[in-house]
Amino acid sequence: MRTSLLSRSVVAVATLGISSVALAAVPASAASPSGVTRQQVLSVLDMFRAGTAGDFDDLEDLENIQDSVAGIVSAACGVQIDPESNDSFLRDARPILGKRVEGLLITAFVDHDPDDETNAEEPCTFGVLATSDDNATLVGEATIGYTPDPPEDDDQSDRAAPAEIPAPLTSTLSGDVFTSPVLNHTADGQSIYRSVTFTANGTTTTTTSETTTTTTTVAKKVWDKKSTSEKRSAKKKYVKRLKAAKATYQRALGRANGDATKKAAARQAYRTQRAAFATSYKYATWNYRYVKRPATTSATRTGTDSRPFSVKSRTIPSPT
Repeated sequence: MRTSLLSRSVVAVATLGISSVALAAVPASAASPSGVTRQQVLSVLDMFRAGTAGDFDDLEDLENIQDSVAGIVSAACGVQIDPESNDSFLRDARPILGKRVEGLLITAFVDHDPDDETNAEEPCTFGVLATSDDNATLVGEATIGYTPDPPEDDDQSDRAAPAEIPAPLTSTLSGDVFTSPVLNHTADGQSIYRSVTFTANGTTTTTTSETTTTTTTVAKKVWDKKSTSEKRSAKKKYVKRLKAAKATYQRALGRANGDATKKAAARQAYRTQRAAFATSYKYATWNYRYVKRPATTSATRTGTDSRPFSVKSRTIPSPT
């Protein structure tokens, strides 16, 4: 279980704001970029937590965050970011904090063709979400889309008409980590300020298992060779018991005084004793014996534990 909640002060310092300057992202290889992993997302969130006692204006803290976010941006935006040579690619990284999930809403500036000097960097905004609990999976939907923001000044006479805002993109959540579709902020050069809103609603589902252990006693047959003296002793004991049982039976018949019911009861008791003595004698002279030993059996019952979550994050307004 991870600690998923940060204080308000943590959230305040956890947002990275970096002015946009030129950078050239290293082109990606021919292979498709690898997907974002849960560990990448949680590692960045852990770094935010570790920074609560410090100041994110500290250059070392800032570089560590950017190094970790670079891998996420590279995978999501389709470029290979080198944070060593491009130390200002990250504009905004906002923590997404929930009871069951946590993640980031990221805006980075990427250049898909660094050899083209006329090709300006484009903002690449996306959300990533990971389960806070190990072995949990995401179920539900996430939506990312633009939100219009008015310009800071009221004079819009020299502004072109704002471009139509594209419809939000909704995706199905699955797995233990989710990456939203990327918003490239393409607005045909229109000067409209926009922010991005990311929302996710659903459940985290964890497979549970309960193992019940039961211990019983079982009899196991083992080799036990009887000696001649043991067999002789067993026979002597058997004959003695039969003699005593027969004497008891004769006394019972005498006390019955001819009562058929009492005589039948005495006879049945005598037969039962004879059978028991015969069984004991056979076991005593048998070349095996039974040993009682504990036996443990386990049964596992599986199920699912689903718990709801709802998170929302929004970037600061940025020019397209």
